[in-house]
Amino acid sequence: MSRKSGSIIAFFIVLFAFDRLTKLIALFTSSSVLTLNPKAFFIFDDSALSTVLLLILVALLGAWFVHELNNRSHIFVSTGAALIVAGALSNTLDRVRYGAVIDWIPFRGVSVFNVADAYIVIGCVLVLVSAFARKRVH
Repeated sequence: MSRKSGSIIAFFIVLFAFDRLTKLIALFTSSSVLTLNPKAFFIFDDSALSTVLLLILVALLGAWFVHELNNRSHIFVSTGAALIVAGALSNTLDRVRYGAVIDWIPFRGVSVFNVADAYIVIGCVLVLVSAFARKRVH
């Protein structure tokens, strides 16, 4: 394992642990915005089929993450993959354990989200920036 791969894996573990910790704190403190959100990606509901599909999606994302580590991808792609997989795995763990995702950060009075959601968005931005930068070079 390369030094970069080891660093990305450590980064992934820290991200995952931090999100789990923030959700536990939100659960065990009185938060006026704590929400157990049964939806995912605005299309999946709280059915068993949706949970199975999300588990398959997370497994595929995990395989992609390992592939990116093994291919020595650009740091934006590797970091983005770590962010996306850590967020997706943590939210899926919520769904399996609680039947819903723990959301607790209010967003402009319109929505409530969590740290894992932010990871997923930032990770997608990093992967897209890398893809566009790569296209401009070629």
